Amino acid sequence: MWNVGGIWDALSAFLVHRSAPWPEFFMIETFGASMFFAASGMHLVAVWLVARKSVRVHYLE
Repeated sequence: MWNVGGIWDALSAFLVHRSAPWPEFFMIETFGASMFFAASGMHLVAVWLVARKSVRVHYLE
């Protein structure tokens, strides 16, 4: 659940950045807009890891 919120947050931050670019910020200067997609990707990996059968069995049974 929290990772889905994180994905939404990262992508909405990207849309805000596209419509009204943020002032100088070291992460934007270093990675550009790709940092929003990297954050979304990290959340997707976390969702994938948690959804694996071995993890579900370990924590739910």
